[in-house]
Amino acid sequence: MPTARSPIARAIAELETERAHLLARVEKVDTAIAAIRDAFHLPAVTERPARTSRVKDTPARKPSQRRQSSRHGNAEISDQDVRAFLQRGPIAPAPFYDHFKLSKHAGRQVLKQLAASGLVRVTGTTVSRRIALAGAPAKEAL
Repeated sequence: MPTARSPIARAIAELETERAHLLARVEKVDTAIAAIRDAFHLPAVTERPARTSRVKDTPARKPSQRRQSSRHGNAEISDQDVRAFLQRGPIAPAPFYDHFKLSKHAGRQVLKQLAASGLVRVTGTTVSRRIALAGAPAKEAL
């Protein structure tokens, strides 16, 4: 049971004080809205519309309906395909995504997994981002 000096009791007291301040602020805002409605001869609103949830209720998939994921997320990409595609040198992410028919989000996930496995190296930021096969670091990097 919390005492008057316990951290829990102080937190509760602070939250109750904050609630009182917020309620006072809401009253001031309501008064200001009413004054603006009167000044511009707008009709008064008796009730606020109820908020609706933007989350759709979708039934869970049965285990037989779930997608089978491979090593690289939902994309069926082999390490050999990646090596063959990147043999010519570093490329931007968009051609990589297009070649393997990946969405931007799925492509990022695949690249993250490929980089973590050590197959590819992703360098640069935003516009200058490039994907290359991971290899021995250059002499300058050592």
